[in-house]
Amino acid sequence: MPSLSHRAVLASWKEIAAYLGKGVRTVQRWEGQFGLPVRRPNEKVKGVVYASREELDQWLALHWSPRPGKLTVAQPANGPVKTPVVVQITTSRNLRMAQRELVQEPHRSVTLLAERCRKLASNVSRAQALRLHPVFPLLDERRPPDFRTEVAMSDRKQCG
Repeated sequence: MPSLSHRAVLASWKEIAAYLGKGVRTVQRWEGQFGLPVRRPNEKVKGVVYASREELDQWLALHWSPRPGKLTVAQPANGPVKTPVVVQITTSRNLRMAQRELVQEPHRSVTLLAERCRKLASNVSRAQALRLHPVFPLLDERRPPDFRTEVAMSDRKQCG
């Protein structure tokens, strides 16, 4: 069997698509929309097609001619032109980095809040421990009033 590059007739959608450098669905669409020259042995059979290379080349030359004028892209002095895709990729990266920061910010806040809660609980525990075992028992308000009165009176007697 001759290779695809040497055959004058292309006998399937896959061969036609490969010759034109397109996908099968694209060349099928071109048949319906633009009149791509393919033939069928029996008009009722949809899947069986063939096309000649010469007809396809002529059709391409007539229907897909290059645009008039030369396409030029101006290069700025400060570097290459950024295509919209490059700009979109850069924007996407920047947005991802900003999103990571936004996600990490609540995490840092919760961690800081938890640390402060632990310190507060520790301080409350120490304060309660100091009330149970006061450093200055004479100033402890939980002592009975008569004890404070007795101490105060004894202080007065010593001073006076």
